[in-house]
Amino acid sequence: MPASYPTTVKTFTTKNAGDIVTPAFVNDLQDEVHAVSSALLGGAARLNVGASTLTALSVPGASTLASLQVSSNCTIAGTLTVNKIASTSLSQRALTSYVWAWTDNAPLGSSRVNLPNGSTNSTLSMALNLEIADALSEYDSTTFIFTPKSSGFYRVEAGYRPAAPSLGIAQLQLRVNDTVYVDVAYPMPTGASVGPNFATTVRLASSGAAGALRCSLFTQTSSVLSSGVEANWLRITRLW
Repeated sequence: MPASYPTTVKTFTTKNAGDIVTPAFVNDLQDEVHAVSSALLGGAARLNVGASTLTALSVPGASTLASLQVSSNCTIAGTLTVNKIASTSLSQRALTSYVWAWTDNAPLGSSRVNLPNGSTNSTLSMALNLEIADALSEYDSTTFIFTPKSSGFYRVEAGYRPAAPSLGIAQLQLRVNDTVYVDVAYPMPTGASVGPNFATTVRLASSGAAGALRCSLFTQTSSVLSSGVEANWLRITRLW
């Protein structure tokens, strides 16, 4: 009769001394051994383990692993390549840093910045007092300083447009722990709605002020920071 494997486990009766072993008994045993051996060599054998360690699992290039289900935590030390994901039930990765801040249309003297004439040699933080996003609550909309909770590399984009500028130079700086990291200068034609901007990647630490980041403004002519998300912005995204 056909082997029970791989659909079920063959049940053999216990033989006692003096029992007659018929050819059918031997044939049944032979069929089961043959079925198991063929499945192992042909890649059709089932793997059911519990509290066991699988040192290596190799699927030949011409073979297909129809289903792989892991019911508990699994650590993959090497590279896992997935050609297609057909399910959306993957666990969400831990939330990363993301900040998007800008300046509203509050009256001058409230939250927008009055850029002084360059003769005063003043540098002011961009008054980005509104937040579209702050995923991990790392940005202070009153001091305009971003302090990361995790060390890593961050993508920083910033820019601003002086309102009704006159001839002169508009300057935008990115400061990390009060040290200038990026310094962009932009010549402003009279009345033009233009200004400096940049996009860069910086490495920030999470140890208090060492990771503090802010954008500063400076201009050689008296001016007012334009309001609106399209006119001034600070976007920060943690890359890794």
